[in-house]
Amino acid sequence: MNNGLITSANHGPMTNIWRNYRLLHVELAALAFVLGLTPLTAVGQKSCPLTEAQSKKAVAAFGKIADFVLNEPRCVNCHGGVNPHIASIGLNPQDPTEPASLKIHGGGVIQKSTNGTIEAECMDCHDHMANKRDGSPTKQWMTAAPFHNFLDKDATTLCRQFKKSLGSAQEFLGHIKDDNGGNNFAQTAFNGDRGLDPDQYLDPAGPNYVAPKQPSISHDAFVKLGQDWISAMGGKFQGDENCGCELTHDKWSGMIHYAIEEKGDDGLKTGPGTSFEWSASSATKVTWSFTNGVGTAQYSVQNAHQYIGWHAASPPSSELRSSSKSTGSGQGTFPATVDVAMSQGNYYVYAQLQLHLAGESVPNNSGNPIIGKQHIETCDSVDGCSGADTADILALPLPPGPPLIGENARSESRFRHHDSEERRAWVF
Repeated sequence: MNNGLITSANHGPMTNIWRNYRLLHVELAALAFVLGLTPLTAVGQKSCPLTEAQSKKAVAAFGKIADFVLNEPRCVNCHGGVNPHIASIGLNPQDPTEPASLKIHGGGVIQKSTNGTIEAECMDCHDHMANKRDGSPTKQWMTAAPFHNFLDKDATTLCRQFKKSLGSAQEFLGHIKDDNGGNNFAQTAFNGDRGLDPDQYLDPAGPNYVAPKQPSISHDAFVKLGQDWISAMGGKFQGDENCGCELTHDKWSGMIHYAIEEKGDDGLKTGPGTSFEWSASSATKVTWSFTNGVGTAQYSVQNAHQYIGWHAASPPSSELRSSSKSTGSGQGTFPATVDVAMSQGNYYVYAQLQLHLAGESVPNNSGNPIIGKQHIETCDSVDGCSGADTADILALPLPPGPPLIGENARSESRFRHHDSEERRAWVF
């Protein structure tokens, strides 16, 4: 793509065909500040009064909480897993700072409120939530705010999020018990019925039956996990956001998330009796997770491109058709290392894949691991169809390429790479 001109190796320049092309580019990162990388005062950290034994016990206790909430659909779906405002999975075209949805909303697309209020349409289906602590009904169904999402987060990142957003042990325990007496999403989750209207969706003989599915552990067992974590910290939140969440490391620990999605489609009549249409989509998701400078890089790539051409022939009742469809997918997880430095509010992140596993080299192309294959199938009305794998799908370096340099401005930063500038949202 160059100055609005889309070119094709087989069909030459194609102008004035852009109708729908979107590029969504968002990076969400939860960073764990590193003790020893810079002085504590440089990053505004507090001390952690826990002993090493207490820290180990607290980290282990929260690990059990994270294992549950990060894998339980009743938790994840409301905390980023389902975006009711889009028709598919993936990023939201209108707000790429939202997490990439994992599942399609069963109730269809819900129009997002433009004035900051809660969408009343949600209550058309989700009107059977657990009562509040005082016995009054809960009448506000909603998904969690994007900055409270659980997607692509490890235990440390989630632990820091809980401490930052809830502020105290009392608030945390009240939240997981009954949302501190407010809208009772906690008990609703453990009821397993998604708060759905029983007349519409919970009648096994009805046409819209949605089978309830309770979490893998009881509500009491989950609250006990929370109490164990708080007890391990001496009965209250201690120190900074890392305290009780992570052991002190010499090197950087945390996560970096990168997601990019592209979509486009159109058609064009190029002359008498001749036309074509095309569509393209791709989605790339990368999650880097590190503890003490060592961790993994997980890649997922999906793409599809299609071209269909039509040309009138003689006699007029006949026609010539040609098409080309290319699809690709790739997944891979690789060992990785990271170094982070800080200078004048900027974070310099140097991440690198390790291409040797158990003494053997990972299959790669110019240092980029091979994670899948691109397949293309071509058809025409004369010769029929043929297909073949044509290219490798690679795990490319983390965009925009190390080092990442960001100006810390609360939750948003701008990053420059050569002559380009891209906006990303960072969660600290």
